[in-house]
Amino acid sequence: YNAFVFARKELGDAHVAIKITNYASANVSGYELDRGDIKVWVLWSLDLQTHTVTLPGTPKAVYTWTPNSGPYVAGTPSTSQDVGIFPVYLEWSK
Repeated sequence: YNAFVFARKELGDAHVAIKITNYASANVSGYELDRGDIKVWVLWSLDLQTHTVTLPGTPKAVYTWTPNSGPYVAGTPSTSQDVGIFPVYLEWSK
């Protein structure tokens, strides 16, 4: 339930812009969504394993699901990101 509540809050007014295929060789897929002044990336693992991907820069914000901490929590933005079974949300300024 908490994952759906977060997704609704994060993506409610967003429009799908493109499918992200940069990380296909790492078994990671995702979408870029347009939320006005913010673009949101949602990434997830295709093979249920955790993969580290190199991002094209440092996002403004990162939200990850932490099973031990409950619903999505803010992470530390970095130029690399671990992506696993739970979708990762990255926010970028336009």
